[in-house]
Amino acid sequence: MQVANPEVAEHLKTQMPAVRNRLLMLLTSKKASDVSTSEGKTVLSDEMLAELKKPFAKGEKPLEVNSVLFTSFVIQ
Repeated sequence: MQVANPEVAEHLKTQMPAVRNRLLMLLTSKKASDVSTSEGKTVLSDEMLAELKKPFAKGEKPLEVNSVLFTSFVIQ
């Protein structure tokens, strides 16, 4: 993840269980065929970004997450 500033990074660290849950729920909803192409990976990255920007509590502003980058990609 690329974030706007160190404060956002720290907030995400404190919310890591919720971050993992959001991403796992998204990832488990996908089929291998959904993410096997570069277009599919781009769509997944955009969906992950949307999930990460969502506030973790009512009244919070959307998080300033700039992008989701893949360093490796394994499909089982």
